[in-house]
Amino acid sequence: WRLDLHMLQVEAACLVVQAALLDAAGSPGCGHGALAGLPAGASSDMLFVTGRGLHSEAGSPLLRPAVLELLCEELRLRAGVDEANPGVVRLPADQVRLFTSGEHRSDCTLHVGSTAALESIVGMAKKK
Repeated sequence: WRLDLHMLQVEAACLVVQAALLDAAGSPGCGHGALAGLPAGASSDMLFVTGRGLHSEAGSPLLRPAVLELLCEELRLRAGVDEANPGVVRLPADQVRLFTSGEHRSDCTLHVGSTAALESIVGMAKKK
């Protein structure tokens, strides 16, 4: 499955990624509304559409590096830019399962706002 993040601000996009991971792990309070369509214990890769940064005011990608930093550095998961589409960050299914198994260890605490705010943000990303 895929979430389109590329019209979101960096902070909102990172919240969506965190919410998707929490929902896949079956975290209490994150399995309702807009998040309910995400598969618990996902068995396929997660694709986060970040765009390539072609229309960024900075002239370079902002979302892709932020999403990769969150996944790879903070959460210590193995994710990367999709080979077929450089505007997509791919989190392989084995890494999703590692995160959702509870055996995953990182020094990062996922910080998410209210469930209603997250559902609104994720709902916008899923509509794209």
